[in-house]
Amino acid sequence: MKKTLLLTAIAAMPLLSNAQKLEKPIIDKFSGDTTQFTNENTLTNKFDLIVNYLSCRAMKVNNLYEIGFHILKGSTGYYAIHKGDKCYIKFDNGDIITLFSSDDYSSNTRYSSYGSSYESTPWFVLKQDDIDKLKSGKVTTIRIVTTVAPFDYDIKDKNSEIIKKELSLFKI
Repeated sequence: MKKTLLLTAIAAMPLLSNAQKLEKPIIDKFSGDTTQFTNENTLTNKFDLIVNYLSCRAMKVNNLYEIGFHILKGSTGYYAIHKGDKCYIKFDNGDIITLFSSDDYSSNTRYSSYGSSYESTPWFVLKQDDIDKLKSGKVTTIRIVTTVAPFDYDIKDKNSEIIKKELSLFKI
């Protein structure tokens, strides 16, 4: 019995671990541009039955930095985020930074045992001031403006550290 529990625990460790790391760089064969991503990490409860899920990952292309938010929303219907649309990030001291979408993004329908939901992964450009604030502050709320309505996500203290750790992997 003890062996079975131990083996189960060891087998489940990769599924439960949430360590930030850099993925293998992608090098464009024509331009030589190097793109590097962090792995995706959950910022909200991924087991929420209402399907209100947000995760993030960071990206570096040469000297350009972006942060991508994987949105999964139930019962909102189709939504889009257009180039230049805003993402507001609020910190515990009341400061707010505004990020702008780098391109047009539209949601896709995702079917599961809970019904249909809509997902997308918009990317937002990070300036050096934004990076400095994200690495030093504690994020409490993220608002992403969409064509349907703004999507608000409350971020717990421990999950606020995820963004800091992802950005610190790039040695900015």
